[in-house]
Parts: sequence; C-alpha cells; structure tokens
Amino acid sequence: MRTAARAFVGDPFIRHLLPDDDRYEAHAEAFFGLLFDVRLAGGDLWCTDDCAAVAQWTPPGGNRRGDAWVDEQFDAVTGSLHELTYERMEALDALLAPGWPAEPHWYLGVLATDPGAPGRGLGSAVLAPGLARADADGLAAYLVTATEANVAFYRRRGFGVYVEVDLPDGPHVWMLERRPSAPPDAT
Repeated sequence: MRTAARAFVGDPFIRHLLPDDDRYEAHAEAFFGLLFDVRLAGGDLWCTDDCAAVAQWTPPGGNRRGDAWVDEQFDAVTGSLHELTYERMEALDALLAPGWPAEPHWYLGVLATDPGAPGRGLGSAVLAPGLARADADGLAAYLVTATEANVAFYRRRGFGVYVEVDLPDGPHVWMLERRPSAPPDAT
C-alpha cells in the first residue's frame, strides 16, 4: 500500500524492520499491502476515497479469519522482505507481551496519511470511526508507535502511554492506550 509506505518512510520502527534503502519502496509496499489485506479480510479498515489516509484496526479477539490464517499470509510475504524483518517483529512482540492487555480491546495497527496531504485532518477523519466503534463497544483502544510526534498526536485524541520499551539495536517504542469514552445518554 503506497500511502503507508510513503507515510512511514522516516518512521524509526518501520526503518528498523525495513532497513534497506535501495529496496525500501518495494519492501514497504509489500509489507503494508500485507497489513492492508489482512485487516480488510478480517479486521476493520477506514480510508479516504482517494486512499490518501487509512486506519487499519484489529478487532477484539484478533483477526476474524483466525491466527493461523494471518500467520499464513505473513509467511507468504515475509520471505520477500529484508531477512531481519520477521526477527525484529518477533523481538518487539516479545518485549511488549508482558504488558499486552489481557482484556478485549481494539488495536490500531496502522494509521497513515500520505505525506503530500498533511494538515487537512485526513488522519483524524479515518481514525474517528475506529475510536467511535471502541467507545460503542465499551472497549479500550491500543496502538504502538516509535515517534514522539505520534505520541503527542494520539494524546490529543485521548490516548496515554501504557508501556515503553527500547528495542535491542532499535528505537524506543511506546504502546498507547485509550480508555472508552462514556456512551451517550440514551434518555
């Protein structure tokens, strides 16, 4: 997915996963295409009509197609990526696992806005339906980021830092949590 590949070109964690400058575009499009396809098939996805912004969510309980199906999709693509990509993804998962929420929650896997369309509120616009869904379900929303600017963006939308870790030979990473807002009074 070109929008996410362009949006994350300078992201410390994505560049940790996909470090090869000469092959970044191809690897990033394959990687983000995989995430898009997995969430389109078994998650929730919102994007602008022109795909200049996209929000990809994993629902409570995980991908609706099941873990085995998701693993098959990853296995089919990760072999074509940088040899460290899968290993580094597993390292992040292992570091975050002790603090990963046990209760049902929504997980924002990707929020991307094309760098050619900044400041127009597109990211906020595609984020809002997922947050509304989490609120309607009475569930928290979680995400992981590796940039302080993103932490600030998400704080303005009700998220707070939940866990922080430093990846071995990689960037500092924050997991953020947003507790559900009170549902509107139906009376």
